[in-house]
Amino acid sequence: MRLLNENLEEQIKQRTLELIRANSQLKQEIAERAIAESEVRRLNAELEQRVAERTAQLAASNAELQQEISERRLLEEKLHFSENKVRAIFEAMTDIVLVLDRRGNVEVLPTNTAAFGEADLDLVNQTIAHFFDDENPDNWWLVIQQVLDTRETFNFDYSLKVGGREVWFAACISVLSKDAVIWVARNISLRKLAESALCKKK
Repeated sequence: MRLLNENLEEQIKQRTLELIRANSQLKQEIAERAIAESEVRRLNAELEQRVAERTAQLAASNAELQQEISERRLLEEKLHFSENKVRAIFEAMTDIVLVLDRRGNVEVLPTNTAAFGEADLDLVNQTIAHFFDDENPDNWWLVIQQVLDTRETFNFDYSLKVGGREVWFAACISVLSKDAVIWVARNISLRKLAESALCKKK
């Protein structure tokens, strides 16, 4: 009987130890799971924070982009208006307008020279040809060089023999950039005729 009791006590001890070990392991697993859940919550919170920050950044970038688009559209509208205004001004001008640079390049700006009634004389081409005429006693390139060097506007009158008659111009040369000038020449033939007639009367 005593032997039976001893065996029973031994079994109870073994079972108790097993339960203690199982309970300890369970507590460890619960603790590890709690740590893991805490880490998951931390990562979720960090992810939500990053998402919120990124969303705010995207919203700010989108607002900035919309602002840039609005500003660009406004600039394009202003540029279009300015281009139309400049075009209208040039279409109303009856002067010869050239842009010339140090390298000898000549650009003709579109104006309404036909309003002179001189369209058939091709005054623009005659004026440009005068720059490259080796027999021209007036070296206009030197005048342009002078304007670029002094940065001062230069005015003078000149005439061209076109279509068997003399056509007079008043030229104004102004600095346009470091290496270029703008040449504006106005037909003053009628004024010259009036001055000549006035001199004859005197």
